[in-house]
Amino acid sequence: MSIVAARILEPDARHLAGAVRHAEARDVAPVARLFASIGVDAAALEAARHHPFGHVLVFELEGVVCASAYVIIDPSNGLSGRLQIVVVDRSLTEYRKVIEERMIGVAAALCEAYGCKEMHIRALTDRATE
Repeated sequence: MSIVAARILEPDARHLAGAVRHAEARDVAPVARLFASIGVDAAALEAARHHPFGHVLVFELEGVVCASAYVIIDPSNGLSGRLQIVVVDRSLTEYRKVIEERMIGVAAALCEAYGCKEMHIRALTDRATE
């Protein structure tokens, strides 16, 4: 599995003290807001939350959910992972690429922990919320 390296000219990720974690019930509203900003409706988000092989991840900064990602671990035809989407709030535009890379790294680690040999990245978005 390849790891995405931080870009030299991007803001340093060490300035972001946030953490990536699995989404919890309390994250439904902020994650729905992020996903809605790119046209993903609440029903699709709810289905993702309950997918037997799906993982909704969030990036939380100072107690606020600022980004989210959806990963599926696919057990069919061998084990592989799919990063379906990553969305970052507009308030962090300066750090969008760094946050995306952090989310990709956590998604890759999650896939590797489940024994995946590869992770496909379906969509990254630079569309953001207000």
